[in-house]
Amino acid sequence: MKYIIEEAVSVNIKRSIVMVLGILLLISFFGCSSAKNDSSVAYETSMATTSAGDRTNAAKSEDEGSLQSVEFGQKMIYYGRISIETLEFDKTLKDIEEYVTSLGGFIERTSISGIGESYETSSTRRGYAEIVYRIPVNSYSGFMENIKEYGNVISQSSSSEDITSRYYDTEGRLKAYRIAEQRLLEILEKADAVSDMLEIERELANVRANIESMTTQIKAWDNLVNYSTVTVIVSEVKKITDTSDPDTFGKRLLLTIKKSILGFLDFLKEMIIVIVYILPYVVVAGALIFLVLRGRSFLKRKKK
Repeated sequence: MKYIIEEAVSVNIKRSIVMVLGILLLISFFGCSSAKNDSSVAYETSMATTSAGDRTNAAKSEDEGSLQSVEFGQKMIYYGRISIETLEFDKTLKDIEEYVTSLGGFIERTSISGIGESYETSSTRRGYAEIVYRIPVNSYSGFMENIKEYGNVISQSSSSEDITSRYYDTEGRLKAYRIAEQRLLEILEKADAVSDMLEIERELANVRANIESMTTQIKAWDNLVNYSTVTVIVSEVKKITDTSDPDTFGKRLLLTIKKSILGFLDFLKEMIIVIVYILPYVVVAGALIFLVLRGRSFLKRKKK
């Protein structure tokens, strides 16, 4: 009789586990869409109440709808990329960093070469930096506009990614897994058989692994949504590039000729630097070739 009772309890526990997993699947499937529709449902309720003449309840419903609209708002990730020229490399980097800090932003990644000092090898290299800044989303537009004050903007681009659907889908499934976790814990407290406990703990481990994974993903998304990502490229130059468009044919022609001449002069400078750089190797190679040829000539005369 005792064995039959224990077997019945075990069967009930297994049925409860199956029921919890079934509920989990259903909530995961339907929970997300209901979460995203909460705001519109609240608004429709508000409108229906208004038409019925209950103004007080209508105002209350509108307030709740506004709160839900904020809670279930659009989730956007913004990316920016800016390339600027400067004559004062170190100062420009410092000024931009101070500006970002004043906005509440921070540096995520930095790559700097040249450190503002020109040096010559086979070519002339100057200061160059590629810095990834994280800017509070409310300051993103202002930063993209005001960055031109710190150098000559050569190129600028901006893009965005809408993760609203994925965000609330994941959030809905996370809530479902947390409900399942609580239910499994309640079932675990009632379990007596070791086999039942092991089965419940195995399911708990799977549920908690999913909870941890989804929690991490939502935190990462929150960080990207709250702080826009802007890559700023700063290049040190001898002369600022004129990015204005000439308005007449004559100006365009003169500008083209000027660019062509300057480009040719830069090419000649680079060629001279290259020639000077490889000259010692050419001299040594020429001397070796000369000695080899003289040696062969000497050996031929000796054989005769």
